[in-house]
Amino acid sequence: MTRPVPIIPHLIDRHAGDAGFYWAQITDSAHSPVVDLDGLADLERLLDAHLDGLRAAGDAGWEAALAAWQRWGTAEEMYVCARLALESDRARERMRTLWPSDPARMQRVLPGLVGALAHTGALDWIQCRLGADSPLPAQEAAWRALARLARMGTDVGAVAAHAMPAALRAAAAPIRRAALGAAVRIGWLELARPALGDPDPDVRAEAAIDLVTQSPAAAAVVLREVIAAALAGLAELSGTPHREAAEGLTRWVRYLALAADPAAPTDERPPLPMPVRIGLEYALQRGAPALLPWVVAQMHDPEAARLAGWVWSSLTGIDLEQHGLTLEPREPDPDHEPPPTDELDSGLPLPDPAAVSACRLGSLGADPILLGAPLRGEHALNILRRASQALRWIAARRHCGTGFDVCAPAARQRVLLEGCEGKGLGRGGGHRGRGQFLLYPGKSN
Repeated sequence: MTRPVPIIPHLIDRHAGDAGFYWAQITDSAHSPVVDLDGLADLERLLDAHLDGLRAAGDAGWEAALAAWQRWGTAEEMYVCARLALESDRARERMRTLWPSDPARMQRVLPGLVGALAHTGALDWIQCRLGADSPLPAQEAAWRALARLARMGTDVGAVAAHAMPAALRAAAAPIRRAALGAAVRIGWLELARPALGDPDPDVRAEAAIDLVTQSPAAAAVVLREVIAAALAGLAELSGTPHREAAEGLTRWVRYLALAADPAAPTDERPPLPMPVRIGLEYALQRGAPALLPWVVAQMHDPEAARLAGWVWSSLTGIDLEQHGLTLEPREPDPDHEPPPTDELDSGLPLPDPAAVSACRLGSLGADPILLGAPLRGEHALNILRRASQALRWIAARRHCGTGFDVCAPAARQRVLLEGCEGKGLGRGGGHRGRGQFLLYPGKSN
């Protein structure tokens, strides 16, 4: 006779809270300067351990996760509840319990729902919500989950085909944008080009991002236009709307840098007047050695000094602390708030701008660099193996196109890295192609 598993309510509650916390850490690590592939694997292990605790608790685990969702109502709790619901034999009933009556609230927690749908591969749930008769947040979640599954190698073309034409013509721009992302990741890249003329700037930007490796000049024109318009409106925002707008802008700026022609005259500053932190993101992604003096100048900015030091180190490959290029830690001043960079860039060293300026660099050439060298061959492979997620993302995009996903499960990434020597990565130079040889041979990425 099987003995029942003892239930410790406080422990189950802890599992529910910590599972959401670690999912958020994983989600936020895609461009982290401190989390590497080993760190990603550790976060995934901790997430799985807490989810296992909830599963082992059965109905009590579900009730604890649901109580956390009802209390806090964030994307983290949605992810945990949706994972448990979709894995259960009562999926339909439990998913209905999670659906809030407020569409705006559902919109805020969509990342958690999309993550759960992708992790569980819930194609039945997804297919039922692709049609125009489903609530808009459900449609958007379904299309975004399909895009994620396609990127991980799941064949979802048959699921998407019947609803794709209507979704790309939908009145709601978020549906058009989400469906476009799914289409491109399935391999229907030709659908992106007409969307460059979409009336909605978010859809135009998504189309440009999808075409960065195929038509970089056309993508750059669209991205500059939507970025310039968004920058003009950023100063009028504050609080959460400002933060969300800045995050979207940063994403667009990353791809604007990737769209730049490596053979064009090198940049000496970001191409548009940008907030310093977004400008530093451009400099990191662009990798042009001519941008290094501008990066050094930002080390005087209290909002971004530590970030500027990290960007300079990431481009040159020179460790600030090992080479004595840092300032002594500041003593806390009870009468003054610490500079924003101390909180925003916690864990990064504080650079000494004078010492960095005096540092003599060898010839770096004109090609985009990362860690002191162009992203070619073994250097790119070593970054994918050992560097932080932020640098791995750049190496993956510049060297592999869309052919390597640094947000994929760590175990999957390690398998791909172990097998990529015989498939081209680590031998040839960088390219603008989609890199299909790296992931799932015979499938579109």
